[in-house]
Formats: sequence, structure tokens, C-alpha cells
Amino acid sequence: MDEAFEKLDPDNIYKIIRFYDQLGLQLIMAAPKTHQALYQETFDTLISIIRVGRAIQAIPQHFHQEAHILLRKENPMHQPRSFFEERVREERRHAAE
Repeated sequence: MDEAFEKLDPDNIYKIIRFYDQLGLQLIMAAPKTHQALYQETFDTLISIIRVGRAIQAIPQHFHQEAHILLRKENPMHQPRSFFEERVREERRHAAE
């Protein structure tokens, strides 16, 4: 996701991922952990590459349909603006107490 998606906002990146999926294309992405949470619902397999010293380890994680549904529900990209406005109001109320 470094070069090709570098200048795109998260919403457009998500749209491109979904477009490739609708075309039936396999998409292989490299992304930092900060981006994985936003797009994880679209992954069938996530392979985390971990480097400790000179050792490199690849840990696969497979997502089933149920996981896709739960991840989509939790993804902040799918929440309406009013959702965030209400959360800000609640936080301000709690801070004032």
C-alpha cells in the first residue's frame, strides 16, 4: 500500500479493494499494522511478518465469513458522521462531570 495508494484517503483505498474483489482478482497487499485494521474485513488471509534479530517468522491468519461480518460491523469507516458526533458529545459530558 506504500506507492500505489500513498496519496489516496482510506475510503478510496477501501473502494479499490472492493472493486478488485468484485472482479475476482486476488490482491496481495503489504501494509503497516495501522492500516490493517481498516481493511482487515476484506482479507481472506493475513500473513504477519515478524522479525526478531536475524530471524524472520511468517504467521498466517485466515478469516471466515463470520469474521468478515464482525470486522465490518466494528470498522469505523462504515459509521455515519452522527456516530462520531454523538461519541464526542458523550466524552465532553463525561469530562465536564
